[in-house]
Amino acid sequence: MPGGHALGDTLFFTGSSQTFASGDQVEHGQSGEVVGPADSESCKGQGLGMRFPGNKGSIDCYLTQLSREPPPPLPGGHALGDTLFFTGSSQTFASGDQVEHGQSGEVVGPADSESCKGQGLGMRFPGNKGSIDCYLTQLSREPPPPLPGGHAL
Repeated sequence: MPGGHALGDTLFFTGSSQTFASGDQVEHGQSGEVVGPADSESCKGQGLGMRFPGNKGSIDCYLTQLSREPPPPLPGGHALGDTLFFTGSSQTFASGDQVEHGQSGEVVGPADSESCKGQGLGMRFPGNKGSIDCYLTQLSREPPPPLPGGHAL
């Protein structure tokens, strides 16, 4: 089986928390049981089928999202579910997801993009399909101050 794992191994999910169309979900740091190799085309040979408590079915996870040990604390002393405000410039991504200056979002895990790893968080903003990686310098526990000159977005 990929990664030298065996059926029944307990592994921890180290990616950003996700909820699927089926209603099944996985949270950053949650432990689950290996139930077989991943069978989705995108994950085949690179991942495992995992069963997490409370789910109806298994979830395919890349090996890079799994660990035998619990993941380290999130950067900046933040926790899953924290509400933070985006203080960077508004952006729209190729996926159609977007984030606006001053918008609040929920921490769903560590940033997983190479450029942001260890320096940011995965954030879920209302209306988006997925999470967005944000540098810690773009996030605040408090809403950003008004724009200079009374300008608005």
